[in-house]
Amino acid sequence: MNIKLHNVGKRYNREWIFKDLSRELKANSTYAVVGRNGSGKSTFLKVLSGKLSPSKGDVSYHGQSQHDPVPTEKIYRQIAMCAPYLSIYDEFTLSELIHFQSKFKSFAKEIKESEVPEILELERFKNRAINTFSSGMKQRVKLGLAVLSDSKILLLDEPASNLDHDAQDWMNKLIEKYSKDRLTVICTNHHSQELKLCNEQINIHDYKK
Repeated sequence: MNIKLHNVGKRYNREWIFKDLSRELKANSTYAVVGRNGSGKSTFLKVLSGKLSPSKGDVSYHGQSQHDPVPTEKIYRQIAMCAPYLSIYDEFTLSELIHFQSKFKSFAKEIKESEVPEILELERFKNRAINTFSSGMKQRVKLGLAVLSDSKILLLDEPASNLDHDAQDWMNKLIEKYSKDRLTVICTNHHSQELKLCNEQINIHDYKK
């Protein structure tokens, strides 16, 4: 699935966060959205996901051709997202949360629900409540639920937050293995190792003029 942006801009009150952004984001590609903290990377990701409407311009979603559009109101079925501002139901145990998630967004066809705790490297914690997890463990869960889902578009906002060096290596392998044949967009900074996963960069500062 592809996303086409035509002269897209977003502003709050009189301040433009970004504007005049025209680009086509294509399936089977991984894009890094880079910029300083507070530059508008998260806002851009929310516009891509349909959570925010652009203040100007158009965002469209389509398959292999422009003549295969996906209505905006149905695009949520095709999107998986992990972001610091999205919460999880932490009163569930890990196993309960995985099962609950599967009812709303199924996992990729090659993944069994029972395999997810092991993929997250949290097998021995599967019967513990999420609210007893460390911030790094919670981030593993959020990443896993997004990356392992059966979706055509994967949006990751600062995915390495709260992860130590070893967990970041795990994250990179997870994304690399399970993001094939998808459109993946990662919001990060200029120095993060996630950049190695990306084919192209979008510098949000280029669209603030």
